[in-house]
Amino acid sequence: MKPHPCIECGVELEAAEDICPGCGHQAPPPNVRLAFDEGLELLAREARARAAVAEELRPVLDRLSTLVASASVVVNVDPAFAHQVITRDRTQQVSYHALLAAGARRPAAHANDRQRTVVDALLFGSVGPQIGYAALSARAGLRSYGLVTLHLKLGSLERRTSLLEENAYDFIRRHGVTDRSPPPRGYRAPLCGRVALATAKLAGRLRTDPTDDELADLLLHSGADRAADDFIEAHIWGPLHRSAVEAVTVTEAVTIPIDRVHLSEAHRVATSELNIRWNGYPS
Repeated sequence: MKPHPCIECGVELEAAEDICPGCGHQAPPPNVRLAFDEGLELLAREARARAAVAEELRPVLDRLSTLVASASVVVNVDPAFAHQVITRDRTQQVSYHALLAAGARRPAAHANDRQRTVVDALLFGSVGPQIGYAALSARAGLRSYGLVTLHLKLGSLERRTSLLEENAYDFIRRHGVTDRSPPPRGYRAPLCGRVALATAKLAGRLRTDPTDDELADLLLHSGADRAADDFIEAHIWGPLHRSAVEAVTVTEAVTIPIDRVHLSEAHRVATSELNIRWNGYPS
């Protein structure tokens, strides 16, 4: 991405800068600017995908577009972390690297830690540690990351969230991205471009008369493990606070006693104090 001029003073901002060094103006986050920078290539991919859709499938494409436009960004967590985020006003969800820097968690196993660090750097450069990961969904999220789905308010994310067509690990591997071979263009979008990105990815997979659940599963498929998941990944700049949560979904009953306690208290605070909708267990 070429440097972009600051809208206040004209000083050119590098891709990794979010504050103008000339006047201190707060620029859009780097991940969002990177996504906007690929807009022409994404629109070309979307146009090709739409043109290839058979006439009888165009109503299905319209249904998919409507579903994606109303989809939410979701984060899946375990019951203990859901309890912590929802019941404690001073708690924020931050990225893996931010937790490491704060001494709030131990590193992952070396292979996983190395892979996370490399993928972040290949996609975002030096600002990778500021990025949190989520998914675009029309229902619950990815069970392989935790059984509690936090649905986030689009209004709290619009200015700081970008999308990638698939899981970042898979994307890097599929396209052979290295330090000398940059990511292909047109596979990212700002949050407001989610319909174009979903169309480019999914238009060729449409079938006649799918149910609403089948279309939702096309947008986000939660498999038996992370290797079987298929989804559009969301990249969020900065931390998440409970004020960004608009709903919680727990799709299965919880049997572990401490998890039941955590979810019961989180449910009480969410519904009686925070006006957060709660779907599924324990309601």
